[in-house]
Amino acid sequence: MTNGCTSASLLGLGNASRTEEQTRHIWEEHDHFTRKNLSNHHIYISFENGLQNLLHVPEDWNIPGKEHQRIINAILQDDSYKISRDAYFQICDDEPGSVVSSLCRARAIFYNNTISLINQYCDSQHRKGGGRVLHFQEDHLNNVIQCTLSDFDSKTSRRFGPSKNWDSLVWPMFIHIEESGDSDLALDRGRDSPRAKKTGEEDPLSEYRTPPYQIFLGKSKRESAESTVDKIPNMSQTSTAPARSNGSPTSACIEHQKVAWARLYCVRYLWEILEISVLRSHAFLTLVDRDHLQLMYADRSAVVTTSIINLRTPEGEAMFLAMLIAFHRLTPKQWGLLPLVKNSFTVLSSGDTAYHREDGTITTKRECLRGVELQLQGEIKRHPVRLMLDDILYHQPGIIGRGTCVIAASCNDVKDWKGQELVVKVSWPSETRKSEIFLLNLARRKGEELVKERKVKQAELFKEVENLRESGKFEEATAKSHDAQSLVEEFDKHWALNHLPNILYSEDFQLGSENEPMPQTKLALFFSKAEYVNGEFKYETRVLRVSVQERLYKMTTLPSLVGYAQVFYDIFLCHRWLYDYPYILHRDISSGNIMYRTIDGKIYGVLNDLDLSSLRKSVEEGEQTSLQRTGTPPYMAVELLREGARHLYRHDLESLMYIILLLCCRSKFTPDNALEPLPSPKLNSWFDTKVTWFDLAGRKLIFWETIDTLETCIDPSFKEFLPCLDELADSFSGGFREKSAWKSAVRRYNTKARSGVGRGVADTDQGPPKFDDETLGGMVAFEAIVASMSSFRGKKLEDRSKDRLGSFEDHDAIEAFARLFTSQPHPSYLTFP
Repeated sequence: MTNGCTSASLLGLGNASRTEEQTRHIWEEHDHFTRKNLSNHHIYISFENGLQNLLHVPEDWNIPGKEHQRIINAILQDDSYKISRDAYFQICDDEPGSVVSSLCRARAIFYNNTISLINQYCDSQHRKGGGRVLHFQEDHLNNVIQCTLSDFDSKTSRRFGPSKNWDSLVWPMFIHIEESGDSDLALDRGRDSPRAKKTGEEDPLSEYRTPPYQIFLGKSKRESAESTVDKIPNMSQTSTAPARSNGSPTSACIEHQKVAWARLYCVRYLWEILEISVLRSHAFLTLVDRDHLQLMYADRSAVVTTSIINLRTPEGEAMFLAMLIAFHRLTPKQWGLLPLVKNSFTVLSSGDTAYHREDGTITTKRECLRGVELQLQGEIKRHPVRLMLDDILYHQPGIIGRGTCVIAASCNDVKDWKGQELVVKVSWPSETRKSEIFLLNLARRKGEELVKERKVKQAELFKEVENLRESGKFEEATAKSHDAQSLVEEFDKHWALNHLPNILYSEDFQLGSENEPMPQTKLALFFSKAEYVNGEFKYETRVLRVSVQERLYKMTTLPSLVGYAQVFYDIFLCHRWLYDYPYILHRDISSGNIMYRTIDGKIYGVLNDLDLSSLRKSVEEGEQTSLQRTGTPPYMAVELLREGARHLYRHDLESLMYIILLLCCRSKFTPDNALEPLPSPKLNSWFDTKVTWFDLAGRKLIFWETIDTLETCIDPSFKEFLPCLDELADSFSGGFREKSAWKSAVRRYNTKARSGVGRGVADTDQGPPKFDDETLGGMVAFEAIVASMSSFRGKKLEDRSKDRLGSFEDHDAIEAFARLFTSQPHPSYLTFP
């Protein structure tokens, strides 16, 4: 097996784990997320600051006499270094059309020779044991050079197997890669991104210009490219001067196009490295344009690009050597590989979705974690938390954000977990956000309080009924019995907990320590003190959160329409209970977060994924717990798709309405089968990732304004949901109209107030018109929605919110209760619903 890959295979990874709505047009959606990450979270810094904050090079590295300078000077004087460097530069100087493989091979030889010298001149404390040093691949496919730790024989098997010094890798597909060559590459000068610098430093903007034959248009278009791009010689490594252009529109357009595509192309690589590894905290990539080089870095909070260095200048060559020294010294964690997995094996791409394991078997992305052991840091009853992983059930797309991955798992070490179907949820939330287990524990404690209060009240009522019976006050006992009817059966937990996920274990993995600093901690400090050019930037510190949960099942696998109706009703009641009692607002109601479990053969809807939930107080006070807006766009409320709206309870209800609507419009139901996506679904434009959130809000408003009847939208197999949808649609569309009318009234009032009209009644004026925004002027009311959702096919659905588990049709329970206050088995005044 060869430790190499093609750019095409890199871009094909991960498709098997996409959700149903993401499988279509995967490339377009992939690029949408990538462009969004680049647009909102890309930051440009100097190469010097990159060395210090990304690669942990000390600030005094370039001071004469310091260790780095001693090693660099020794290498610069070495004859073998000069020979390999000059041989590489010679190929760099070749005419356009030189073979890319020659360039890559020469550079890999140059790098590997330099790494050998670094290992020779480094102090013993920094040497890698067991022959484990950096190794750059001398063979290549396309423009990619791969760098690994050479625990393998690079001349024979080229396999990267488990090592006793580093057995915590699952599959180190890439520790670092380079995108390079004499075509299809454009370095980023930083003109279009915010640029961060230390106080007193110069703007890190690079003046470098790609030579004419290296435009990002492909070899077949070189001749036309040469006529439109300036021929500019090599420049100094950094400069504050703006990039030069011949001023023609064609040249500017090509320049912008090639830089945009190069950025997109490289961030695709970074994304795939992070996605494949699941537990990888960050990734590096180096862009090389012959004798010019810059470093790219990505974690779940930022894409960082450094300024460009010129290897032919003394300053640029010194920085290049400092970079290789830093690469050579990074620990596995500093490479972004976290020590949480065992049974390491190599998986390399072999096409769009196929993977080779080291044992020779072929698997898919969904199956590639089968057999991998995950060992967490904590213990349960003195037993280690070790789980055997299975299929990937879900993987959230994109670099920036939580990057949630849900994996099927099993565990034999913890007695209570044996035989259970489990999932491991891996995510990278903001460190300022309340954890999901914190919020669930809050809900659980509130449920326990309510159960305790109910049992106390139950005992008091039973005692009171008994006292009334003994005193012969049967009429009063009759009245009191009705209060006790809902308390006949005792239960161990509150009803709402059956509709929430069950997290069995959770732990946060902090990145970095004083002895082993990580780029994330250094970047957070650097960006908090930095000065900014061409914009601003906020870096969000994250933690790795791993939780073990009871496995739940997708709503789309329900066997009956009644099951769907019951699940929606359960979710509605549970969501309201969270809001009313533990004061939690979910804030991310989407189809993927509505799951179900079965208890004693009954289906219970489960409101899953409280990662983005917040306490009501925090929401009402406008507290920001993340730099990103929350929600899944097709299901988000109209107001939330536009900046500035505070998240209200009714926004989640609007999302629930969209879930029901889109389910009925985009799927076909067949009894006892999973839903079948329609070939030409309605409202497909709501899933167009190329439109902005603001435009999506407009599309939703136009839909409500122009739709005559929902019957034309939904699939006939879901026609029985039409009454419920009509009620919900009337509530929200009517509320939108009420709010629009209120805004018009406010504008008219303000106009009159400014013009002085009606000044004679100013003393009695009570101000502008009032409006209840929580209910859209009373149009969206909890009681009305309860009425519309509580029935299906003319029959009442099971209401699990009545603080009881059993049915009052249990005659043994009735007789037991009756005997508390009468000697007769069935007194005439005792009636049950």
